[in-house]
Amino acid sequence: DDKDHVFFADMLQLFKDKLSIDTSRIFCCGFSFGAMVTYSLSLSFQNDLRAVACYSPANWNIYLPENKHLPLAFYSTTGTQDGLCKFVHSDELKLGGKYCVLTHIEDNGLKQLPEVPVATTPTHLTTEFKGLPEAYPVLFGSFVGGHTENVKDPGTDFNWIAKETWDFFMRF
Repeated sequence: DDKDHVFFADMLQLFKDKLSIDTSRIFCCGFSFGAMVTYSLSLSFQNDLRAVACYSPANWNIYLPENKHLPLAFYSTTGTQDGLCKFVHSDELKLGGKYCVLTHIEDNGLKQLPEVPVATTPTHLTTEFKGLPEAYPVLFGSFVGGHTENVKDPGTDFNWIAKETWDFFMRF
């Protein structure tokens, strides 16, 4: 049901009423269930959220509101071996992390949907999709691995997902 959306709307209004916040820079991010909630919010709070980051989202096992089809900056990651929040759960039904990405590519103005590249080596592959407005980029980070938001490339000592999320949010 829509309880998370009602809670988010109530909290957002409370923050706007009681705190001094920059309403042009409200971000949302989450992993696994948090990514599902973040993706769900991204479909109906585009006028409130500046950008979102979803780590292993799914679009088949959570409340999804009617999509307003408004642009929103979107960053997402999924492991190629994620068995819980699969990159492709069903091509026929357009379910999986791939379709979370494609939804925002289309909502941000690209009608000819591209292929979504996936990693095939131990080093992650992040794609920023071309042809979108600069204000509303869509990025997808793929990695060979399972259900996680903490991934280091071989030979590095930092979580590239955390770094890319920070860099993504700092663009705005």
